[in-house]
Amino acid sequence: MEAKMETQSTTPSNGLIPTLDDITDAFFTVDQAWRFTFINKSAEVVLQQTRHVLLQSELWDAFKETIGTDFERECRRAMTKRRAVEFENYYAPWKQWFEIHVHPFSDGLAVYFKDITSRHRREAFTNAQMHIMERIAAGAPVDEILNAVIDVAESQDTRIRGSVLLLNAETRRLYHGTAPKLPQEFIEAINGVEIGPAVGSCGTAAYLGEPIIVEDISRDPLWANYKDLALRNALYACWSMPIIGSTGQVYGTFAVYSDAPRSPDLAEMELLKACSYMASVVIERERAVATLKENEQRFREQASLLDKAQDAIFVVTMDESIIFWNKSAERLYGWTKEEVLGKSERELCCGNASVFDLVVTEVLNADEWRGELTVRRKNGTCFMVEGRSTLVRDDNGAPQSILSIHTDISDRKAAQREIHQLAFYDALTGLPNRQLLLDRLEHELLANNRRGSVGAVMFIDLDNFKVLNDTLGHDMGDLLLQQVAQRLSQAVREGDTVARWGGDEFVVVVGQLGMHVAEAVGHADHIAEQIRTSLNSPYDLNKYEHHTTPSIGIALFQGPVVTVEELLKHADLAMYQAKAAGRNTIQFFDPQMQAAIKARVTMETNMRRSLLDEDFLLYYQPQMDRNGQIVGAEALLRWLHPQHGVIAPVEFIHLAEDTGLILPLGEWILDTACRQLAKWATRAETSQISLAVNVSARQFRHPDFVNHILQAIDKHRANPRRLKLELTESLLLDDVGDTAEKMNQLRTIGIEFSLDDFGTGYSSLSYLKRLPFEQLKVDQSFVRDIQVNEEDATLVKTIITLGRNLGLKVVAEGVMTKSQFDFLDQCVCDAFQGYFFSEALPEENFEEFIATGPRSRSLDQQWSASK
Repeated sequence: MEAKMETQSTTPSNGLIPTLDDITDAFFTVDQAWRFTFINKSAEVVLQQTRHVLLQSELWDAFKETIGTDFERECRRAMTKRRAVEFENYYAPWKQWFEIHVHPFSDGLAVYFKDITSRHRREAFTNAQMHIMERIAAGAPVDEILNAVIDVAESQDTRIRGSVLLLNAETRRLYHGTAPKLPQEFIEAINGVEIGPAVGSCGTAAYLGEPIIVEDISRDPLWANYKDLALRNALYACWSMPIIGSTGQVYGTFAVYSDAPRSPDLAEMELLKACSYMASVVIERERAVATLKENEQRFREQASLLDKAQDAIFVVTMDESIIFWNKSAERLYGWTKEEVLGKSERELCCGNASVFDLVVTEVLNADEWRGELTVRRKNGTCFMVEGRSTLVRDDNGAPQSILSIHTDISDRKAAQREIHQLAFYDALTGLPNRQLLLDRLEHELLANNRRGSVGAVMFIDLDNFKVLNDTLGHDMGDLLLQQVAQRLSQAVREGDTVARWGGDEFVVVVGQLGMHVAEAVGHADHIAEQIRTSLNSPYDLNKYEHHTTPSIGIALFQGPVVTVEELLKHADLAMYQAKAAGRNTIQFFDPQMQAAIKARVTMETNMRRSLLDEDFLLYYQPQMDRNGQIVGAEALLRWLHPQHGVIAPVEFIHLAEDTGLILPLGEWILDTACRQLAKWATRAETSQISLAVNVSARQFRHPDFVNHILQAIDKHRANPRRLKLELTESLLLDDVGDTAEKMNQLRTIGIEFSLDDFGTGYSSLSYLKRLPFEQLKVDQSFVRDIQVNEEDATLVKTIITLGRNLGLKVVAEGVMTKSQFDFLDQCVCDAFQGYFFSEALPEENFEEFIATGPRSRSLDQQWSASK
């Protein structure tokens, strides 16, 4: 209680009292008998009773709880002494503090009073807060301080109960910290709850990192899973504040539970924030202390291990004096600890003082440095280390020393050099390999593009290198490649690249040949000629004199026109052109050659696609006997190209041979021919027609050739006696025994064989004697000129006579005119094929040709005249 007396009394007039009804302070008057004579509106609110009830009642009857308190004593003193008094008084029934001013006047006392409970709570809280902070500074246990924080909160309002939950950052769960007044059942139930967006007040506050105020647990969806638990323990409202550290990390929650549904006022919100802050301070201090202790322990352990470390570790002060030098540093540098302590690192082991200064500067600017250094041992030898330097600061943050760790990487560097050599250089010749060549060529293209100059790539292949390997062995071949590499390196300019591409192929890259193509061509040709001349000189291969020649292809480049891959391809094509020109020559890349290659690749791609899409078909060209009757037909392949229409085989059959597509294509032809024979066998007018099919050498040599034919015949139930296979003379040159075996296998089932283009190749009577042919075909190149070339006429007569004498039938192909037919007929040729009778026809047109008769009217007349 605090009070003071005024020296003069205040006696308000009766006319002033009505105006006091509007003042904001609570005010009432009593007469000398202590009866209420006036009560203003504010007093009604504070006293919690209406003036109609209180007026004319006695003060001590209305508020019996004040009897015997300081309030009664001070009021009676003011009435007796006729002196004004001021004091503060705590009214227990309302749990409130009041500031009271009592003024005597003629009729009694005037009493002014106002509620100062909030101020008292703030003062009490401030005092308690100061005490808590003092305890934190003194290092009091965290549990003690957290309990003190909760006591402060609960002391502000007896209707609330406090709780602290601590967050485990790894499991993201809240665990019990302290809650002195919460029921044990509730504490155990929420211990270990996982945080989330709808996990009560605390789980949600920790998840979101922001306050969560729930004024009515029974109705709030956040408490849906915990509502029954809370209500069972008389907890009806919960206000939770996240405990957030100085770095923004959530440590847990500080929560207040109320025994009635309600929201906190501003003062209570400030209380929550203050308590949460104090909790964060103590938790953060506790964790910092734990971390410090852990670090101190770790430092002691690490310090004891420094001497056992394999790396050299030393510490240098800011004035460059060495103050720590471990055992590995002694082994690495050769200096003992006693020799180096107090000495300068720069002076003892720094290979380059300027580099040392750069390292120190970088450490001071960035607190650390990593890199490779060349350092010096005590004996003066230099070697490479991987260095890591870290700045050590004192308690005030000022640079104190530099801790350095050096690792000897001499072996690693040697291994890297060896790996680089293996990865980018040819093991046999020591020249850059393909990988390094591609990299250098890429750089040369970029450099030439910037300069605008012309460069060149030379593709070099040794002529007939395989012969050397096959005759003298690969050791001699390797020795030749090594000598070629040396000569190439000596023949080019400094700065040019010589690389081994693979096998006996080398690539030379030369740059800056001039700014104009004409000029560059001259320079490139000169360099290539030097190379050719050098490589033409004899080689000493272990006292064996060997001669070889190169084929050199050159592709020029200027500006961003081609890629590395295209440029090498151009040089490679030019090299093959050099070989085609007779070897030991130099050829420059011709774009027309590239266009032909590109067209060839495109055609191959289209052929493969057309095989899948079944874009191929067979045409049939009639074969006529001397009487004008159809005795057979030759199946001729056509490609029904999606863009270019029907394409004759002369345009693509060689490509099919080169790419191996002739095998699936040949299988398809035989299969289709057998299907056609089976179809013709069902009709009288076509059942006697035989069908001739051309077979390529590659197809015939295939191990499964016979089986493929047998399967096709069996599949379509075709008559094998109507199938005739045409073989060329070139096919007979290789392995006559295998050829005869396959022919005899097929001959046993009735398949006949015809020797196609007889007379154009390596004709030999021995083939005709050993192989089971039934027919010879006179090539159209002889038939074409029989009327104008006496030698061709004589040759055709000879072939027909030879065939008749050997019991073979003879077919003349390419019969275009009546005069040709008459000549052949006079020579007693057995059958004829050519445009004089019909061109090759699709299936439906061929069948129509048969149905309408083999000859036109004009042809009939010619035929009759000839007879």
